[in-house]
Amino acid sequence: MASDNDTRSGSTTSAPPGELGLEASLADLGRAIHAVAHTSLLPRLIDAVLRHPPETFTARWLVAAGALDAAVRLLIPVVVTTVAGAWADAPLWSWAIVDLYLTADYVISTATHPRQPPIMEDFLALSRTLEQEADVRRLNRLTRRWLRLPVRVALSILLAAPILAMSMIADPRGLTSIHVGSAAMAAAVLYEFSEIVFFQFIATTRLLRSEARYSHRLSWLSPADTPGIPRMLHAWGTLAVLGGGAVVFYMLPVILLVAPGTAAFLVGLVAAMTLSGYLVTIASYVSVRSSVRAIVRHHKQRTLERLQHRIDGFGPRMDELTPPESQRLQGLMATYAAVRDAPLMPRSSEAGSHALAALAVPGIGFFLAVLAEVYAERLLTQLVP
Repeated sequence: MASDNDTRSGSTTSAPPGELGLEASLADLGRAIHAVAHTSLLPRLIDAVLRHPPETFTARWLVAAGALDAAVRLLIPVVVTTVAGAWADAPLWSWAIVDLYLTADYVISTATHPRQPPIMEDFLALSRTLEQEADVRRLNRLTRRWLRLPVRVALSILLAAPILAMSMIADPRGLTSIHVGSAAMAAAVLYEFSEIVFFQFIATTRLLRSEARYSHRLSWLSPADTPGIPRMLHAWGTLAVLGGGAVVFYMLPVILLVAPGTAAFLVGLVAAMTLSGYLVTIASYVSVRSSVRAIVRHHKQRTLERLQHRIDGFGPRMDELTPPESQRLQGLMATYAAVRDAPLMPRSSEAGSHALAALAVPGIGFFLAVLAEVYAERLLTQLVP
């Protein structure tokens, strides 16, 4: 196996040594992150059946993909209901509405979003300041290892299990109070929701925590204000808000499927989904800030060490300095103080406000769900003797 130095020496003379290999590794890392949309179980299945999506989506391909998506998702309650022999009271309309709701989202998001979303380019802005190609390759291997389909499926199931367990604690008989097909379909929706939660946690926590150990090319006077850092934080904020919206988005079909059961089970399930969104957002926010601060602190320390070394060079002959040398020393000391006092986070960071928005969205969804359940019970009590 070729060493890192061997890889870098293979660059052409049209670019600085190692620069071409670094750009290629960065592009490869970007492709690994962008491919996450198709490490989800259902899109991967659709791609496999239709022999990979085209570069530009055609109406014919989208119709075929949408039909396959709807068929596979609807197959879950149909098979479970058939095995249980419970077709007499099957809520077919609920299944159809949920199926069309999720299929429409898949088709619209596939048709309107490119294979490499701009938000992911911004999210990788900090990674593009890495100094060493070997570090980029390490991140690439880490990303591909954690986003492999078997790993993602297993961990998404593990994340969905506590959500279902919390609702069962709220009402142990809640799962049996709804139709068996609806229970199976709700479990599938929770799995899809957990895939979103899993990616948000891995991409914004595990990846950045690993990246924080490596050296970056940052602005030497105020490294926190390097353009890549605010870009990454802004992209993280957007992803966090979208993640909060995903909680509400998946909450709606779950409510439709579970609502015929007990109120305690429904409230417990919706509360568990909201709590999972809260925990991931908070953990991600703390981790992102910690990672950025570690990267900036490391860069500041290296800069301060170089400045201190230059300042120490004047020490043996401090009393013999010429006016130009004395002026140069004062400039170095002023620069040292400026770097030392530079902030560890960008002055115009919006991460905090985005985190609050990401927390508010599922909270509002939970409040509305509980409110709707309360009023639905009151209305039903008045209508039914």
